[in-house]
Formats: sequence, structure tokens, C-alpha cells
Amino acid sequence: MSRQDRIFKGADGNFHFIDWGGAGPLAHFSHATGLCAGTYTPLVERLTPDLRVVGMDDRGHGGTQAPANPQKLKNWNIFVDDLERFLENLGEPVIAMGHSRGATVSLLLAIKRPELIRALILIDPTILPFSWMWWWYL
Repeated sequence: MSRQDRIFKGADGNFHFIDWGGAGPLAHFSHATGLCAGTYTPLVERLTPDLRVVGMDDRGHGGTQAPANPQKLKNWNIFVDDLERFLENLGEPVIAMGHSRGATVSLLLAIKRPELIRALILIDPTILPFSWMWWWYL
């Protein structure tokens, strides 16, 4: 495994991401709220014999700066847009793996832009009716 810490220049600034290398199809691991891509290194190390794995730190997580407007940490569409730009930059469809919020963001992007996603692996996705989450948007 040849881990490289890299930077992706997004619309709202720089996003840290990890390229763990590996052999095989390209996969992206999307982390849960409060975590970062590096959290999943022990798992990813087991995947790199069969996959090339990358993982971006979402805004306000890990090595990616928090936005000046904290509301941008509450809007899931912004996280979907960030992931969309990142995957477009990779230049090929990915196996999208995600945990919790990362799983939900991957799923929402697969609905929005299916050509960017080759397959989905969702671990404990956060899929709740809006009526349960209204307070989040205050």
C-alpha cells in the first residue's frame, strides 16, 4: 500500500484526500460525520489488493477546512455536490463505499449522477424521513 495525502481544489476551497493506491477498479470511501477518510485505513488496507481506493475528507472534517458559514455543514446537498466534483475529477466511475452520512451522500449522488457510480456499498446509511429531521435545518 502506498498511501499519498493529496489536495483536490473544489469550488469552495481545498479538500484533503487520501489515495491509498491498490490494484483493480477505482473505489471511493466516504466517511461518517465527525470522522475523516484516514479513520478507515485499517479497512482500506485489506481492500487494496483488489481495489485502488481513495477517500476525500468532507468540508470541516480531517484535513479539509470548515466553511466560514456553518450552515454549509448541515446541507446534505452541498456534501453531494462536493463529492460530485471530486468524482468528476477522478475521470472514471467508482465503486462508492460509504459509512453513515457518507453512505447517504453516495446514494444521493448515485441517484443524481449514476454515470459516476459503478457500484454502491452502503454501511449503516442515515436515511430518515424529513419529518424526523426538521430541527436539523433550523
